[in-house]
Amino acid sequence: MITGNKGEWSEIYTLLKVISDKKLFAGDSNLNKIESLIFPIIRVLRDETNGTFEFSYDNDLVIIKNGKEKIKISLLEFQKQAFFLLTKLKKKQTRLFQFQRLKASLILLIANQLKQNQQLKVILE
Repeated sequence: MITGNKGEWSEIYTLLKVISDKKLFAGDSNLNKIESLIFPIIRVLRDETNGTFEFSYDNDLVIIKNGKEKIKISLLEFQKQAFFLLTKLKKKQTRLFQFQRLKASLILLIANQLKQNQQLKVILE
């Protein structure tokens, strides 16, 4: 079971959401979404201390690469977990917490640890 604070879990939510949406919208100077300006995502890279995780797409599958390992997970699973995590994050009041229902295997695939310095890069079309 992985324990983290709200900020750490929010980073995982952001990663799940960006991957599951497969696109980013542009925003104006007031941070309002510009519906007509969409950037399709080609890849997402997450640098961690022990290597880089690369997320790419094959239709409705997310391909996760970490070194020589390559795993495919349905895009729907990322969408479900992002929605679940956001719902729970909105309700949490405690400093540290764990999620019983959140798929630990998916979290371990996308991030080795919550508490580390990582960098997220989104490659756009």
